[in-house]
Amino acid sequence: MRNSFTRLNHPISAKEQKGATLLVSLVLLLLLTIIGISSIEDVSLQSNMVRNSQFKMQAFNVALSESNAQYANVNQNFLSAIIQSAEAYIYSGEELAMTSPDNPFQQDVVMNYDGNAGGVVAKKASKAMDLQGFDTYYFSLDSDASLTNTGTQSSQVQGIEYIGPKMDAGNSDQVP
Repeated sequence: MRNSFTRLNHPISAKEQKGATLLVSLVLLLLLTIIGISSIEDVSLQSNMVRNSQFKMQAFNVALSESNAQYANVNQNFLSAIIQSAEAYIYSGEELAMTSPDNPFQQDVVMNYDGNAGGVVAKKASKAMDLQGFDTYYFSLDSDASLTNTGTQSSQVQGIEYIGPKMDAGNSDQVP
């Protein structure tokens, strides 16, 4: 009968191993493969999240820049024409400031006439100044930017308060 202590001092022969090393190495290889695949999927998911975040920020910047550019071009005659027509003004492609061949965003910009205050602001101001023939008009400048086939979009709205000569909406006979 063999002594177990004696067995530890002698190397195990190749016949006695019977593929244990192969089995252990295949299990380790399988574990490393699973870890590698899951980390690749994680990196891919994170890359998509970063790309979508960048698209969203670009859409925000395009919509806000377009809104600011159109706001800078607003003048009294333009606002008076919108009041008289009583219709929203939709900017055409040539009027958009943020268009270029490399801009992939679809843009829509609309100037809406939201009504007047019935002279409330002008009446308050008239106590300090002579504003009897004026009224307060409200507009909203809506700028939308979207990237096709991604679901990425941004909408920016700027309010405009205009104190100008009294006029009736839809009456094109009055000129400020």
